[in-house]
Formats: sequence, C-alpha cells, structure tokens
Amino acid sequence: MLTFDITNYGHYRLGLTSDEINEYLRTRTRKKNITILRQKFNKVAGVTTMALGPEGQILMYRHDVQRFTNVVLLNKPTYFD
Repeated sequence: MLTFDITNYGHYRLGLTSDEINEYLRTRTRKKNITILRQKFNKVAGVTTMALGPEGQILMYRHDVQRFTNVVLLNKPTYFD
C-alpha cells in the first residue's frame, strides 16, 4: 500500500470532494475499482461534519478522510472507537 501526503491534496483548502476522495483511495490502494472499498469507507464515515466549498460543494475534511481510510485499509481504530 502506498503512503500518501494528504495535507496538500485536492483543489479546496477546507477538504476533499467525493471525486477527490475516490482518487485518494485509488492512489493509496493502487486499484482502479474501489466500489467495495468506497462502500466500506462510507460505512465507517457514517455521519460526520463536513465543509462547504465556495460554490456549494460538499467537502470532507482531510483529517477525516485519512482517518477513515486508515480504519478501512489498516484496521486502525479512530480515537473515538
């Protein structure tokens, strides 16, 4: 599995769009088909606080994307588990 610096990844300062999250998952796993992985990610993410981009885009905070991805890929619990 690839390590990935998410700090400066994505177009918006506040977080990642859904497409950017998909690309992040593809990059970390080096897989093109991430359908099942994205379903697991969404289940782990559940309901979480998100930001709005300047044109109303829904953005997930980078630290949440990284944390939820680590749960799915590394079986690493979050701080609240």
